[in-house]
Amino acid sequence: MLALGVIQPSASPWAFPVMLVPKKDRLIQFCVDYRKLNAITVSDTYSMSRPDELLDKLGGARYLTTMDLTKGYWQVPLDADARLRSAFITPLGLYEFLTLPFGLKGAPATFQRLVDQLLMGSFAVAYIDDICVFSQTWEDYVLDKCWTDSRRLG
Repeated sequence: MLALGVIQPSASPWAFPVMLVPKKDRLIQFCVDYRKLNAITVSDTYSMSRPDELLDKLGGARYLTTMDLTKGYWQVPLDADARLRSAFITPLGLYEFLTLPFGLKGAPATFQRLVDQLLMGSFAVAYIDDICVFSQTWEDYVLDKCWTDSRRLG
């Protein structure tokens, strides 16, 4: 994460413990225990998309492409105060996130809001970091939707 520019060394007064948790695929997941911070964090009331509503939007779509925004949270920068509060301690020292980490109470709502704003009125729907691009016809999907809207989205 340091080499990717996701974290930096810190001098924060905050310091949360880390855990290495084995996943089903036998890989190890790095987790920061933010339970104490989350207990004092004000909830973000942004409503998450309901899977049944997303499926309704797809309706009669015949062409679908799904994408997983791997490490999508790490594309969202934190402000200086949030960086200090994201600090975690390891045997190698104290670090803080420069980007949105997993485990923070408001992270899913923050990320969902940004993705929803990006895709508003477009050819796609999202559930947190999973996006589905869809269309009724191949022509709309390839010619109209993918090319025209992708240029609009930049």
